[in-house]
Amino acid sequence: MDFITSLAGANTKQQCDDNANTVAIFARSLGVAAKGLRFYGPGGTKLEPTTYYPAGSNTIEPPVNFNFHQIVQFDGKLYDPSTRKDMDGDPWVGMTFNNYLDAAFPGQRDKDTTDIEVTTFTID
Repeated sequence: MDFITSLAGANTKQQCDDNANTVAIFARSLGVAAKGLRFYGPGGTKLEPTTYYPAGSNTIEPPVNFNFHQIVQFDGKLYDPSTRKDMDGDPWVGMTFNNYLDAAFPGQRDKDTTDIEVTTFTID
């Protein structure tokens, strides 16, 4: 199925990298120097399992163990179009990386993930 067409589906689950890349592409088309920011656990391992609040969904996912997670970065702040603070909250936006990690994915830095390997993807 066409990616853009699938965005309109009420029950379509999008991956974090698709969401982040889409936001980065749209932002760059408006002149905002946004880029995707992908992060892993220490040494490229999986992230620590955490309760997940997917944006656009009315469910709370049980603890999930992601291989990685991708968000959008611009002006030194982060925007995560894939997660939200709680069932009624907005996506995470305008935070530093460590503050975001502690809030959106609690326990990551406590499990020796302060040295998270970060890969950036610049959309030109």
